[in-house]
Amino acid sequence: MESMLPWYSDIISISSLNNTPYILPTLKEKAETMLQHSETITVTSINKDGYPRPVYMSKIYSEGFSTVWLATGKDSVKVRDFSANPKAGICFQENGNSVALTGNIKIITNIG
Repeated sequence: MESMLPWYSDIISISSLNNTPYILPTLKEKAETMLQHSETITVTSINKDGYPRPVYMSKIYSEGFSTVWLATGKDSVKVRDFSANPKAGICFQENGNSVALTGNIKIITNIG
């Protein structure tokens, strides 16, 4: 049984499904699982004119739901946008459920 309020991270629902107690995962756990299964995510930068610029990107790796690794060309519009303004939004979905998060992008040019 799904919670009617999935965006509340502190709600734990216990219900009976075939006489077996079922504990719904927290929002954090749902987001982590959903992100693990997501191959592509939407990443939004703010362009030079101040408008949001959402693009689909392939996810390389994620840690929990708070760190996501992506790759793009160093001369891309995204890198230019994030160099000027590191604020970002990401969104990912699975089976009709979605999670949207905001944070800051850190551009890493030398891995190794």
